[in-house]
Amino acid sequence: MKQKIINYLLRHVLKAIVADDVIRIVNNQVFLGNREVSGVELNNFISDARFLQENQLFQVIKNRLISDAHEVMFNKSTSYEDMNSGKMMLYNLDVQEKIIDKIANLRK
Repeated sequence: MKQKIINYLLRHVLKAIVADDVIRIVNNQVFLGNREVSGVELNNFISDARFLQENQLFQVIKNRLISDAHEVMFNKSTSYEDMNSGKMMLYNLDVQEKIIDKIANLRK
């Protein structure tokens, strides 16, 4: 029962952030939050996102965090809170990756 309440709150009350909350493309205009990004700044963001996709250190850190989340969820978990902690870690990484991918796939 407790887990069902937590899941409901996460989905319906807390309204977890998704990649589209961070970066949106409307009529060929790119917005980070409510601020339009264009020109040199947008090109810099695209280059940075592509760099992160190919950066070995970034990949090692990301994989380590995924491994730690799995460890918390499957090997060290003693309660629903532990499982939710691991899920939140994985969800945050997924949102970050989607944001990076969305920016990297923009055309300069």
